[in-house]
Amino acid sequence: ATGSLRDAENLLEQAVVSYGSPLQGDQIRDMLGLGGDAEALKLARHVVAKTVGEGLSTITEVSNSGADLRQLQRSVTEFLRSVMLIKSGSTDELGYSEEVTTQLRAAASGSELSHLLRAIKAFSSADMRHDSSSPLPLELALVESSLAPEPVSQQAPARQTQAAAPARQQQPPRSAAPNSNQNYSGASRQTQQRQPDNRPASRPPPRRDMSEPLPEDPAARLEVQWPEILRALRNTGSRFKLGPVLRSARGVSLDGSRIVAPFTHESHFERFKGEMDNPGVKREVSAIINQAMGADYEIVGQLSTENNGPTRKQANQSHLVRAAQLMGARIVEQREEGQP
Repeated sequence: ATGSLRDAENLLEQAVVSYGSPLQGDQIRDMLGLGGDAEALKLARHVVAKTVGEGLSTITEVSNSGADLRQLQRSVTEFLRSVMLIKSGSTDELGYSEEVTTQLRAAASGSELSHLLRAIKAFSSADMRHDSSSPLPLELALVESSLAPEPVSQQAPARQTQAAAPARQQQPPRSAAPNSNQNYSGASRQTQQRQPDNRPASRPPPRRDMSEPLPEDPAARLEVQWPEILRALRNTGSRFKLGPVLRSARGVSLDGSRIVAPFTHESHFERFKGEMDNPGVKREVSAIINQAMGADYEIVGQLSTENNGPTRKQANQSHLVRAAQLMGARIVEQREEGQP
């Protein structure tokens, strides 16, 4: 307490030396850099009237005069609070002079309660702690309080939910495999469920209308029944499922009593051949095909040589060869694996 009294006496002596006697309140505020309530009241009226340009000019004037902007923030916030109380119909004594109270009532008469609420929140939350000499927080609070709030749309989630429902309904139901294909192991099914599916979902071929009669011509019947055959074979196979393997075959055709499935990739051809070497798998495949075709047919695989890109153009597709070609190298000869 003794130290505070001594500081007050020193400030009083400085004020008397600077301004003489008697001292005025404005002189003390000017010496302490507090500024007057007139600037704060002026800024508060600009905030209520949403006159952003004049309000920014007032903040700049106060900042250039060297006044304490934190004191300006507190005074403006208090004036805005008083305007809100008057607008709300409060009869409490505000503690201001009659002249100031008259100006506050005039400002409240043309104000909006929602705008006053936004302005008080903006100015009271302006952060002046890091740099009390910067007018930026007060300028941002002024501009932010003058902006109308954006309307919040509550119908968007409902529309998204309604749009998602038809998308789920459009997915075709999964067909059940024939009885002869239901003896696959449960461990294999669990392994397939654990594998992450990072590939884009592929739509299954459209189902044939069962009310339409099947064509009598074997080639036309094969074309119609081939999607059903692939569905029935999707779980057939000891190591590789023949349904997905046969989907890679291009240009499936009839050759007498044989169904020829051309493969452009040697790996797919080897997988098909390995599965068909299994007598149990071969019997199951024959039963499915004969039931779909209405006659006895044998399916055979064939390695196509017309578009065997990975076999004939393997060198061109190698990233090492492409890198060498970019450096100026040329391919002068290609040899198949095992060729002397």
